[in-house]
Amino acid sequence: MRTILCLLLISSVTLLSCKKEVPVEDPFKAFWDTFKGDVTAQVNGFPATRNGHSLHVRGSLYKAPGWDSSRAAISLILVTGNRETRQTMGMGSFPARPGTYPILYSSDFARSNKSDTICTSFLSLFGADGDALLENYYILPSEINYIKITYIDKTEIRGEFNVGFRKNSGTSRSNIPETIVYTNGKFNAKITMNVVE
Repeated sequence: MRTILCLLLISSVTLLSCKKEVPVEDPFKAFWDTFKGDVTAQVNGFPATRNGHSLHVRGSLYKAPGWDSSRAAISLILVTGNRETRQTMGMGSFPARPGTYPILYSSDFARSNKSDTICTSFLSLFGADGDALLENYYILPSEINYIKITYIDKTEIRGEFNVGFRKNSGTSRSNIPETIVYTNGKFNAKITMNVVE
C-alpha cells in the first residue's frame, strides 16, 4: 500500500510539473498575412531568392486627393529564411488599369503635374536582424524603369517590372552596394488593401 501511495505521489508531482507547450503566436502574423501572391525577379543579376531569401508581394488600391482615377501600388519585401527583412520596395501612384508606366525619381514625379501615366518607387536596405536601416535608395534615371500592368481588378493585380536604384547617402561602406537593380520582375499579387470602395 505504501508503495502504491509513493507511486501515486511521484506520478502526481510528475504530471503537475509537466507544462503544456503553448505555441507562441507570431506578433507579425497580421503583417505577413497581407503579403499574398507570387513574385520573381533578378536583383543585380542574381535570383532574388538566392541564399535562402524569399520575395513577397502585396497590392493596394486607393483614391488619392487630386487624382481623377483610382491609383494602385505594389509592395515587395525581401527576407531571409528567418523572416529578417533585407529590402523593402514600393512602386506606386500608377493608374489602376492595364498599361505600361515609366517609373520616375520622386522629384521628377512631383514636377510631372501628376501625369496619369507614370509612377514612383523607393527601396530601403536593412541589416542586422532586419530592424536596422542601412540605406535608402532612389530611382536610378534610366529607360529600363517601368511597371507593366497586365491585369487588375478589385482583388488581384498582375504584371512585370524593371527598376534600378542608387544609394541616397554618400556612405562608402563596402558592404552596401551603390546601385540595386531589379530586372525580369513578374508578379501576381492579391490586393490586400482596397480603399477605393
